[in-house]
Amino acid sequence: MEIVQADVTEGAEKLAAVIGNVESVVCATGFRRSLDFFAPWKVDNFGTVNLVDACKRNNIRKFVLISSILVNGAAMGQVLNPAYVFLNALGLTLIAKLQAENYVRKSGINYTIIRPGGLTNNPPSGNIVMTQEDTLYEGSISRDAVASVAVKALQCPEASYKVVEIVSRFDAPRKSIQELFAAIK
Repeated sequence: MEIVQADVTEGAEKLAAVIGNVESVVCATGFRRSLDFFAPWKVDNFGTVNLVDACKRNNIRKFVLISSILVNGAAMGQVLNPAYVFLNALGLTLIAKLQAENYVRKSGINYTIIRPGGLTNNPPSGNIVMTQEDTLYEGSISRDAVASVAVKALQCPEASYKVVEIVSRFDAPRKSIQELFAAIK
């Protein structure tokens, strides 16, 4: 595995050159809070679109997108959920991510979209709960656990063309990532 840093806002052509000849790409972008109200759109929407276009140019076989639970909060009846309100107050972040997800789905690339709950910097704790899209509206998970799920998604055929939501819970049964992906229809 090779980690490459790039600026997704610089366009698909530059990204294609940086990506080079690899089999798969994990997109774990995030904007930095600033006075730029459009930063979420530049990074989480247009940047992801640029990266997907670069992957298409380079015939990438697998694309994993790290998104967020509640991206489709309006359709889930969660418009008053404090997390939905807060994240969209920062430049409509969740709406930008949802638009990017829709682009990934239509891209023709084999994808897995992972929607984690609130991200923590703590070591992984509890067991991973994985559900189909638009079912979780609360919960948290460590960044390390999300990274593990993303790497497994690259190796696991059961993860192909799926959108999943993940959080950690102490009361959840312990299952392998492959079992969790296989359970999602």
